Amino acid sequence: MRLLDPALAAELVKGHTDIITMEDERTKQFLRGVRCPKCGGATISLVVNQDRPFVTTLVLANRNASCADCNCLFEPYSRVIIKG
Repeated sequence: MRLLDPALAAELVKGHTDIITMEDERTKQFLRGVRCPKCGGATISLVVNQDRPFVTTLVLANRNASCADCNCLFEPYSRVIIKG
């Protein structure tokens, strides 16, 4: 695998809208209001969904939420518990 030269990459994206950073900020803002459906904890981090890491409708990788307080793994938008 060859890595793309950072200077060349910067040149190639110049003038294009940075949708990745915008989507990341939107996701971070959403997560500020997410609570664990099992314990109500607010210390939530995102982990890539290993079963379905990419979805055609998402800009970023498909991620699940993990609670640092009780180790519950859940889907952050529906709050469905995957592993509790």
